[in-house]
This record gives sequence, C-alpha cells and structure tokens, in this order.
Amino acid sequence: MIWHRDQLSSWTGFVELVERLNLNEQGDAGWYIRGQSNESWTLQPSLLRQLGEVTVERALGIEFGATRRFTSQYHLHLPADGVDKSQWGSIGWWMVMQHYSCPTRLLDWTLSPYVALYFAVEQSPESDGAVWFFPSSALETVTVNRYGKLRLGSEEQFESHVVAAVYPIEATQHSRRSASQQAVFTICTHLLADHGDVISEAFAGQEDRYPLNKVIIPAGLKDEFLSRLRTMNITPNSLFPSLDGLGRAARDYIRLRTWRTHNEGMAR
Repeated sequence: MIWHRDQLSSWTGFVELVERLNLNEQGDAGWYIRGQSNESWTLQPSLLRQLGEVTVERALGIEFGATRRFTSQYHLHLPADGVDKSQWGSIGWWMVMQHYSCPTRLLDWTLSPYVALYFAVEQSPESDGAVWFFPSSALETVTVNRYGKLRLGSEEQFESHVVAAVYPIEATQHSRRSASQQAVFTICTHLLADHGDVISEAFAGQEDRYPLNKVIIPAGLKDEFLSRLRTMNITPNSLFPSLDGLGRAARDYIRLRTWRTHNEGMAR
C-alpha cells in the first residue's frame, strides 16, 4: 500500500489539516475520512478481518449465508413500517447489517474530520491512532473510467474473483446514528481485497494530486484530543443517540477525569 503519511504533534496541527481540506479544490463532499484507534490496522472491512485465510468461493458463500439469515428474520424484531425492502438489494441490506454490528464488506467512513478523529482517539489510549482520508470524487472518476459504474442491482458485480474495484457510496436512507456521524462507505467488488491497497492502486501515478493520506495521532495526545472534542459536542451522546451512547459517554467521563487528575498531580 502506498500513501502519504504524516504525524501530528499538537491539536493545532489537526485544526490546520482540517482547514487545508476545506480549502482544497475537492470541495465540501470531496473527502472520505476514517479514524482508527490503532495506526497499525489496515483498511480491511469487518467481514474480511473475521474471515481470515479463505478462498473467494468460501468467503462469498459465508457472506451470502449471513445476508440471507439476517434478511429473513429482520422483520421479526421491528414493527411493520410499510417500506418496500424488496428493492434494497445487497448494498442496502449490508448497510443495515453494518448498523446492527454484523460484519460486512462495507468499510465505514465519514464526511467529518472531527468525527473521524473521535474514532481515532476514543479507544486504545496506549496505541497511536490514525486518521485516513482520500478524495472520493477522484476515486469514483478513476474507478468508473476503468471498470464502469457501480450497478446497484447487479449481484454478479460483487462476486468477482479477479477485479478489485473500490467505489465510494452513500446511504439512501440514514439511521439516526449514521446521520449523526455523517456516515459514508466504500465497497469493493472483490470480497477479500484490502480497500487501502485498491485505493492506492487506483491513484498510482497520480499520488501528487490524489493520494491516500494517513495522519498518525500519537498515543500521548489522545486524551487531550478527546477532551477538546468534548467541548465541540463530538461525544458518544451526539454520535450514538441511544443508551449505548450514554454508556460510552460515562466511559469517556471516567477516562477524562482520570487524565485530569493525573495532570493536576503532575503540576503540584
């Protein structure tokens, strides 16, 4: 994987990065951004991480079985809403499955740099985190020119044994959580491909214009960043509008009170 790599040394460095993105020619919706709490992690979707070393045929079979089981029982757990779900197709169902913690081939991103930063610092305080970003409109142009448009109703497009093409996609219908997180996704036609590898390959020879970027968040800055994000209302309560968010907020409260107590002790 080839990417442009940088490391932050202060909060100001991240704010300046956000300003550069806002002023870039890509425009408002040009960047897909992802935070990861461990910088050593690659850009693999949750399903790929869980599958491990398997053949494409076996992987597709497992994906099909999980999707069939979910879609056949989904209606048992929610009241009838009158929505015709027969037109959703695999991508629509995978978005729902992803929301309910089922591993899928989708990789989560966001349009908000600060939401991405939250996910980079919220866990693993002992490990460096990372914020990844790339210009989504440029990737879509390159991919469509090379492989054609994403065909939402074509199941065969997602069963490729050879072609690995990553497309940026947005939800057709948001949940409260995905709307709060400004969630977007990438999807790959090859189930076992690392999205970072494919995006890097798509931009090969154009790295000066359209790089895949990785910014390292040092472990020593995570608590400070988490505290600053809290003052911006980038918190579990805003990103996870449910009891789950309340529990996460209490977890962050404990962590930040401990951090401040330690800092106060060091200052004496």
